[in-house]
Amino acid sequence: MNQANPKGAGKSSFELINTDILKQMLPVHQGSVILDLACGKGLYSLFLSKLAGPSGLVYAVDLWEEGLQMLEAEALKNEVATIARHQGGCHQGHRYRSPQH
Repeated sequence: MNQANPKGAGKSSFELINTDILKQMLPVHQGSVILDLACGKGLYSLFLSKLAGPSGLVYAVDLWEEGLQMLEAEALKNEVATIARHQGGCHQGHRYRSPQH
């Protein structure tokens, strides 16, 4: 069995939505702390980090290591420092805490 991509990996729903409508619907503001569980390559995480601003934080969690690496590269390219990436799943019982919140 090929473990390179998790079952269901492919095009993100983020690529199919109107982000202006999403922005209006989400209760995200400067300083928000957000959990993006099953973040994949992190398109939602990057979008949400802009909404939460420099005082906010996005926890990006996924089992897919390659997707998290893509997110890390994009965050570095765009100088986004407010995304905490973690490889794992909710079944592992981790507690996510931000040192700044």
